[in-house]
Amino acid sequence: AAECLTLMADGVVVQTGSIQFIYTKAGETKVQMMAEATADARNRANEIATRGGRTIRELRTARVGVVQINPLYSTTTSAEGNNDQGSLEKTITVTVSADFGLK
Repeated sequence: AAECLTLMADGVVVQTGSIQFIYTKAGETKVQMMAEATADARNRANEIATRGGRTIRELRTARVGVVQINPLYSTTTSAEGNNDQGSLEKTITVTVSADFGLK
């Protein structure tokens, strides 16, 4: 603040605005998270199938939901997905719905 006052005293116009924190590796992170979510879905399905006396076969279909990029620890969701630019630290959430064959 003191530096701004010094600049203004010297006739320099100081203009401020809000800072945006844009996550530039969102594309890479989304792909990695989708892969991890699909592996997690397989592990969960395998646990359920095993308890029912069955085993998991192939992945039949997988659907990815919208990606939510929120301030750290936020669980806010929207149908279009969120893309927080106001906080430095972020929570990124992706949902995968997977269907597996059984034997």
